[in-house]
Amino acid sequence: MFDFYRKVPEDLKQATQTGGLMSILWLVMLGWIVLAETGRLTSEYRSRIDVDTSQDQLRIDFNISFPHLHCDRASVDLWDKIGRNQADITRTVEKWQLDEHGHQRAYKGRDRVKPDIQHDDHHSLDQLHENGIHVDHIEGGRDAWDAHLATKEYAFVQFWAPWCPFCRQLAPAWEALAEDTEHKNEPVSIACVDCTLEPQLCHDEEVHAFPTLRLYRHGRPVHEGTYRGDRTVVAMGEFLASKLELQAVYEHYPQKQETRRDHWDDDDPGCRIAGHVLVNRVPGNFHITAHQSHESQNAKRTNISHIVHRLTFGEPLNRWQRRKLGYLADQHARVAPKPDAAFKGAHHRGVHHHLHVVPTRYDVTRRPFAAFQTLHHVHSVIYPLDTAPEARFAYDISPMAVVVERRPHRWYSLVTSLLALVGGSFAFFRMASQAGAYAPARGRGAL
Repeated sequence: MFDFYRKVPEDLKQATQTGGLMSILWLVMLGWIVLAETGRLTSEYRSRIDVDTSQDQLRIDFNISFPHLHCDRASVDLWDKIGRNQADITRTVEKWQLDEHGHQRAYKGRDRVKPDIQHDDHHSLDQLHENGIHVDHIEGGRDAWDAHLATKEYAFVQFWAPWCPFCRQLAPAWEALAEDTEHKNEPVSIACVDCTLEPQLCHDEEVHAFPTLRLYRHGRPVHEGTYRGDRTVVAMGEFLASKLELQAVYEHYPQKQETRRDHWDDDDPGCRIAGHVLVNRVPGNFHITAHQSHESQNAKRTNISHIVHRLTFGEPLNRWQRRKLGYLADQHARVAPKPDAAFKGAHHRGVHHHLHVVPTRYDVTRRPFAAFQTLHHVHSVIYPLDTAPEARFAYDISPMAVVVERRPHRWYSLVTSLLALVGGSFAFFRMASQAGAYAPARGRGAL
């Protein structure tokens, strides 16, 4: 009879070892297929490209520590390609002083306008020199320095450079202060050190800018003895009188000095800068460097090594949004560089960060939200000897946006896939079993 679907009677079917082995292998594969397909019930995230039509300014949040940059000299500047050039941003920036171990100390405030330094303009250096030079000029290296500081109990020293205009402006008032101190017979030597002649001495004394005015006692810097006030004879004389009076108090009550030192030290070397800036959506940069309107920076001593604790673009994400991003792969959620990353910028060497910013919309929940992914590259730049290095954060905002979407798998898709895989695997192992059973039978027939 013509029949493509002939059946073998049940009585003629026979179990074989090959068939049993294939059955076990098929059951193992069936279990693996079911587990793999069941795992696909979780959502799949896909991305597509769209045009970014937003015209609002972009917010940049940052929190950066500079272990070797004093807060009074740290300046946050902003520049972009359409002409914005803003120096020393203070309104949205906060500063904290850091001690030599990087621990946060005094709060240096927010929206602080750096005060204008007043100078004496009524003194003539030539007239003051008519009765002799009263300022002690220290030359001869460390030995001459130690010998001079041993002559009197206190030494009020100006570290200067001939090319510095602020030093030349201060010279008459400094000479007048020395003459006034002599007349009062105070135990203070008014001295100066030319850092172009004594570079090693100025390096050892950590002179970061010119002029630097510092009070010493018995050869050691006085606590909070760096003077940053008006450069007038009256103001500098009042500073000396207050320090001498305070040191007399500390002689009788040394615990007060230790308490003051533990809680506040205006000479702490480091600074933590945190805040945000609003930028236009064009290429630009914000940079942090040493800058003062009444000082010339000692570029040889400027060190802008820093630690980036946080650097993000866009409005800060809330806790729920950060948790959702944690479920995504790194290719969809690069919203910030690695936190607490340290970057070393030695003398004459700056650190330039390049950030490629990609606007991203996350349609992964019922409440879509926006963020900005970043690709971060860093390289070191050698600066000229007369130029203070800076930490530069250059950004380039993409005009295209990435849309990350969540695509869940449907149950009927799983059922269809499972049926297809089960049926296919069953047919494959059945053919393999039949082939394995046919081969031995053919061999016995040949014998």
